Amino acid sequence: MVDSNRIVSFDILKGVGILLVILGHIQIPYMLKTVIYSFHMPLFFFVSGCFFRPISLREFLNKKTRQLLIPWAFFAFLLFAYLFVLKLNETHNWAKAISLSVTSMFDGFLGDKNSFVLFHVIWFLICLFEVSFVYLLIHKITLYNKSLTISVLCILLYGVGYWLNANNIDLPYFIDTTMSTLIYYHLGFCFMRNKWYGMKVSPIYSLFLLIIAIVFIVLFPSYVDLKSNNFPLHLLLLSMVFIMSFYWFINSYFNSRKLKLIPLDKILIWCGTNSLALLGLHILFVDTFWIVRNKLHLVNYSWTILEFALIVAICYFATTLIKRYIPFVLGRS
Repeated sequence: MVDSNRIVSFDILKGVGILLVILGHIQIPYMLKTVIYSFHMPLFFFVSGCFFRPISLREFLNKKTRQLLIPWAFFAFLLFAYLFVLKLNETHNWAKAISLSVTSMFDGFLGDKNSFVLFHVIWFLICLFEVSFVYLLIHKITLYNKSLTISVLCILLYGVGYWLNANNIDLPYFIDTTMSTLIYYHLGFCFMRNKWYGMKVSPIYSLFLLIIAIVFIVLFPSYVDLKSNNFPLHLLLLSMVFIMSFYWFINSYFNSRKLKLIPLDKILIWCGTNSLALLGLHILFVDTFWIVRNKLHLVNYSWTILEFALIVAICYFATTLIKRYIPFVLGRS
């Protein structure tokens, strides 16, 4: 059985991760954005891999359709409606607004990852579905030396993904990104299977590793866009050091208080358990605040904290309403 402490630690990890996703999409200093982009999306592939279990293909399709594809379709509908309103306000022409929104959706069906409707921030849901599916297939067809064989295959696919990016070859529907991120999913599975999640790591040592990872990320800044399969090789190691150290730090910190929750814990746990909703909803408000700030010329970073707090608060109320009336669109029964 999985102990409740570990689950809470992962919820807090995801909570911090999704808050950093939101922060990374608003106006913040370039170096802070660089640090955040160096690990925030790999973190979610890693955590998803932690909870991988070999199941039948039928069960997989039923489960992942409910957990990933239905939420993706719901958020795509919201993005379509949002884009329509923006274009209507811009053109004052209903036919043109509908045409532009449909065009974005059609581009997505053709595999254009720049589609606002189908592949804005919700590209992650499609990519995670692909990663989970490929990993399940690899797990099923591997009969001997599973651990070694799967590790080698994931490394090889990572190499192919890296080569595709180095040669500016862009595959549709995030197939290239799937190749590159499969290794994070596998490392998450290994993290759980080998029970590294239960390692007693000193919070001071964990914090030291975190700082070291951040220092190297700052010293060797790189352009990162995992959606476009642009993720430099050195960040594979640095991001994993950051993610695992962060988990161990959270786990040791939580243990030191003997599982007693404080308000900050409760906020992070809520964000972690509702990370899917926050992922799909926040961009609507981020884009809206960006439009408002530009019109009012509020370009100073001092507005960032207020904007961040308002977006999280609005997402909280929106998520609460959705969970109450249409929970199935968030993969819940």
